[in-house]
Amino acid sequence: MYRMTDLLNVFMAATMIPFIIPLHIAIVNGDYILALLVAFSGISSSIYHLHENQKHQMTGFSYSIFNTSYWDTIFINIDRIAAIILVIYKLYYIQNITGILLYDGFIALMLMTMSETYFRYHCWEYIFLHTAWHVYAAFLLAMY
Repeated sequence: MYRMTDLLNVFMAATMIPFIIPLHIAIVNGDYILALLVAFSGISSSIYHLHENQKHQMTGFSYSIFNTSYWDTIFINIDRIAAIILVIYKLYYIQNITGILLYDGFIALMLMTMSETYFRYHCWEYIFLHTAWHVYAAFLLAMY
């Protein structure tokens, strides 16, 4: 039988589904490097969230052999590196950095920072804010 925490890890992994939209847009626009970066970032984040077990009262998917602090550290670092490379690539090709883009970027980073720091030990607040971060980040990738 699955524990409630298994479903929370699966839910957090599934919050990467909105990244299909910027992935599709990148492919349609012929930007295959961006498409590859979006796919890699989305997949690495999904893998991390499926196995996340060191904070936010998440225990990791119980049927995984990767539920150790070692693998949690490996997966989060791959997730972070992929996201940083994606943002740098995307910012490099944006023609006009406007005030609204800076505002949107600030809101996105605020959601991510709050979910990772202020709610480090609170599962439900983390899930709400981090899901909002994923959706907002996918929206920004699709819009700009």
